[in-house]
Amino acid sequence: MQIGEFLADPASNEISASGKTTRLRPILMDVLLRLAADAGSAVNRETLLNEVWPRRMVNDEVLSRAIAELRTALGDDPKHPRYIETLPKIGYRLIASVDSTAQSSDLLLAAGAIPASVPEVADAATDTRSTPAPPQSEVAIAATSAPVPPAPRPAADAREETLPTLTETVPTTPDATTPQRVSLWKFIRLPLIGVAALALYGVYKTQPLSASASRQIELERQISAAVPFATSPQTESNPRFAPDGKSVVFARSGETTSEIVIQDIASGAQRAFSVANARVASPVFMPDGKRVAYWLRRTAPASGQPDCAIALRDLDRSTDTVLVDCQQRPQPVLDLSADGTSLIYAALPRADYPMALMRRNLVARSTEQLTAPAPGEGHDAYPRISPDGKTVAFFRGTQSHVRLWTLALAPKNAGPGAAAVELPKPQPASALEGLSYGVAWLPRGGGLVAAADWLGFRALNAVSLTDGGARLLGARGARFPDAHSNGSLVFETATYRADLWLSGVDNAGATTNAPRVLWPSTRYSNQPEFSPDGKRVVFASNRSGSDAIHVAALDGEPQRLPLSSNARYIQPHWSADGNEVFAVRIAVTDGKPAPQHAVRIRLGGGEAIELTHLGSKVNNAVPLANGKDVLYGELAEHAMRLYRAPIAGGTPERLPLPLVASFAAVGNDLVFTQPQLTGATRCKLDTMACTPVKVELDDSLRFDWTLSPSALWLAGRDGNKRALVRLDLDSGQRRSIDLAPSAAGTNIAISRDGQSIIVAREAPAVVDLMIAKPQP
Repeated sequence: MQIGEFLADPASNEISASGKTTRLRPILMDVLLRLAADAGSAVNRETLLNEVWPRRMVNDEVLSRAIAELRTALGDDPKHPRYIETLPKIGYRLIASVDSTAQSSDLLLAAGAIPASVPEVADAATDTRSTPAPPQSEVAIAATSAPVPPAPRPAADAREETLPTLTETVPTTPDATTPQRVSLWKFIRLPLIGVAALALYGVYKTQPLSASASRQIELERQISAAVPFATSPQTESNPRFAPDGKSVVFARSGETTSEIVIQDIASGAQRAFSVANARVASPVFMPDGKRVAYWLRRTAPASGQPDCAIALRDLDRSTDTVLVDCQQRPQPVLDLSADGTSLIYAALPRADYPMALMRRNLVARSTEQLTAPAPGEGHDAYPRISPDGKTVAFFRGTQSHVRLWTLALAPKNAGPGAAAVELPKPQPASALEGLSYGVAWLPRGGGLVAAADWLGFRALNAVSLTDGGARLLGARGARFPDAHSNGSLVFETATYRADLWLSGVDNAGATTNAPRVLWPSTRYSNQPEFSPDGKRVVFASNRSGSDAIHVAALDGEPQRLPLSSNARYIQPHWSADGNEVFAVRIAVTDGKPAPQHAVRIRLGGGEAIELTHLGSKVNNAVPLANGKDVLYGELAEHAMRLYRAPIAGGTPERLPLPLVASFAAVGNDLVFTQPQLTGATRCKLDTMACTPVKVELDDSLRFDWTLSPSALWLAGRDGNKRALVRLDLDSGQRRSIDLAPSAAGTNIAISRDGQSIIVAREAPAVVDLMIAKPQP
């Protein structure tokens, strides 16, 4: 059918206009068809939820996100709609023209949904179609994705379900001889095109699909129907199925407790074990289902006990055996081969080098190093072994620049004296990168399911090992999935929240007033920066959906900059005059690597002007105090090259500096850190004379510092307590302030006069477990 400028094809879930075709997620086509069924009329929210997500407990936010995503695909503006109008406190109305095509008429006839001629209904359609009302304003829920949605963080329930065939939602009359035809004509009050749209629900679901596309749609439906599995007030994490698929093992922790729990799927019955004076995590069943490998770190180790270890618990005997001790500092999240002879985990093979994957032969009791990331490439972590034992999938990178890799496993080292086997080379499984939270192998050669924010927000994504493409499956907020051979999935769902806290500080380092929360929300806010006059703040937040830029006066309410919702905006910085904001725009792409461009945004409703001469790999762009130049970092793997360029255009100049991990510039000062090195370097921008700065900054604190005139501020410690530390760059004097940041990303802002501080602080995450069983 034709909907405004778009030709909608429900059979392929595609909409086309001006020679461009966009593929929608099935749930979005369902929403579009349901609105088209009542084109020109209001469809209330309850109707949409009940008919598009039948028999599913979903909330209003799921619908809001679907509408926002659909608007993005249609190129619609919620403030000035051409397709979908919001009716406050009521629902939505499709205001674009809707017409059936010859093809849709043929489909309806073939389905028996309409008779060969229905002139009287066509007249009724003309009489009953309402005239669209003038658009009404709304507080927009920003779109978080494109046609196949595309990083950071928080999470709302994203359970979704596609529409059933019409006979499932519209009961037939007792004397109906053709159930589907009769049920459709119960909607005779609708315009004819509405009947066409409703009939197409049943028609397009029967179109043949490729095996991979069909499996992905099944996974979407399965995940949308996920139900809570473990939801105690404590934190449940790292779920893994038992070999027989009848139970799940996971870690459960609170402020003072930590235990491994095994829960029966059918009955919910639990049994648990703990280790005295230890935190435990990452449990994995051995193939016999009678033993569990797990990670532990002791808070008060007794004599002869390792500080940390990977141990094996015999569930019948309640005894432990150490598999890997603390010498190599093994990390949580580990995996066992299907035959139980190999353990793969991440560890530090040598000081000052990234974490690598290690394989422990549990039979020969020997260990070999599988990967060797170079300094600057980031850590290797979260390994998962394929069901056939031939490949391990893992993540490599740092912070928000993490990619999925695979490694073909060579035969296990037979132990001391065995011939050396050449170390295989890992291969990138996908070019997508972002924050990553675990991966699992799907059964029957179905590829991988990864929890990552590649496509705009943290969720489960299907990854093709053929072309590296990714497709959003759902489960917003999901982490650390596991899949069983019976098709069931289990995963964490985590909700993160971070707020901005404001306080004054005097020259002695004491706070002058009690810290207070600025503009609280249930989402994630970070990357704050004071305006040059100290009266306003710019920050990044996903409080309105996807990552966006907000500006607020200290005594006012934040306003989202009116930018396109088909991109994410991060790393905001004020111009020298305070009239513009510079930021990095990351396009929302269809499962492919996203270009990153620097943009300048004129406050007061101006568009984002792309600084094309800076290229498409900009990771941070800081306007300089002269008002004419910009200092920017160009991505180089997991580091940056620093350039200086005129804002108005021209050839960028590479600064004579090594690769940097992070940088900041204020006035004539430039300070940067380097990958895998502790400390910082201070340079004068006019002469590029540089001197080292002795400070405890390394990769783990890449975003936990900022610069003010002649001072560096960083997250540190005051004795045993976390604190904000001010380091005078001229005298080396240090002072601690009792206001420690804790959020991810850039989390400290200092006013130019050094008298006001904003830190981003993260609230405790809410983590529960969900289970998704195959749908009948």
